[in-house]
Amino acid sequence: MPHTASPTATQTGSPAQYRYRTGIHVSTWMTADQLKEAALRGDLSVDSEIQQVGHSEWVPAANVKGLVFPSSQDAHIGLAGDAAPPPAPVPVAAAKAAHPRFATIKDLLTAYLNADIEINLPESTDYSTAHVCVVGADHFEISLDGSRGRVFVPYSRIRLVWVSEIHHSAALSYREAHKVSVELEPKR
Repeated sequence: MPHTASPTATQTGSPAQYRYRTGIHVSTWMTADQLKEAALRGDLSVDSEIQQVGHSEWVPAANVKGLVFPSSQDAHIGLAGDAAPPPAPVPVAAAKAAHPRFATIKDLLTAYLNADIEINLPESTDYSTAHVCVVGADHFEISLDGSRGRVFVPYSRIRLVWVSEIHHSAALSYREAHKVSVELEPKR
């Protein structure tokens, strides 16, 4: 970004943080690597805008060097930690063999930010489709049935998370080919 103090860190020594907005949706803060992953997953597009912590301006994502979009590879402005060029495309056969491993539930849900998951509501055995709106440090937020209201779900309420493959196609992204289901603990 234009005002980054160093290529890999902010002045406090911690990694630079960014967020993006697409339409009215604004993501949570993330590192440059997480932002790059979000672009590769299609969570943000060339029409999105990027903001760095401590700066008020939003920069068009199409102008951010280091972001690779599934349909575009042009870039102009750099992100902190962007010393290496983007990796070469992986052959389709190898792409299917590489299954992402998520270190935490937060990482898995971040991969489904702005996507639909299945979740059981408290005191219910049925699962509803929910749209993941926000993924935070200790919770995530969903909207149900296209409503404007959000439901706050602490990670501590999660009983079980499972992923089911719904399409067996190397051409699809991970989240297009898999369905995430979240089972919550009942109210106590």
